[in-house]
Amino acid sequence: MMKVKLNIKAIILAEKILKKSFGKFDVNNDDDIMAVTYGMVAANNDETMTKEMFSKLTKNKKLWAEIMRLSSIEFAYIQQFTEQDETGETGETHDISITDIAVMMIINGLDPSFVYDMRTTDISDFLKGIEEQKREKMERDRFWTYLKMLP
Repeated sequence: MMKVKLNIKAIILAEKILKKSFGKFDVNNDDDIMAVTYGMVAANNDETMTKEMFSKLTKNKKLWAEIMRLSSIEFAYIQQFTEQDETGETGETHDISITDIAVMMIINGLDPSFVYDMRTTDISDFLKGIEEQKREKMERDRFWTYLKMLP
């Protein structure tokens, strides 16, 4: 059974193919949709597959319908965790590079395989934790500096 999941690794693959950050992806652009879909399939299945191989697979209407069905389930799953304002908007789009965020989380001690398997809905919680950890370290350093400077 084919796996289709929008995790960090899938987004990183799409960012590299499109040579633009996730925040600039256009859901109305066929190339962007194809790159994200390719990433969702290529990042989550054991078989190594080029983008050209994936494009040939999408010509099979039955297989493409199954990929689209699994993709819509994945997006529905993610959508339930996405905050919206009163107008139904999810907020302004930023020039976000998921690749850079993933590298930062790994440098701060998260296991790479865990990071690559994360969904986008998990990112903010871990970034908040990293920021809290940095803030606590700065406060500790400030306190020890103060104590060292006492007569």
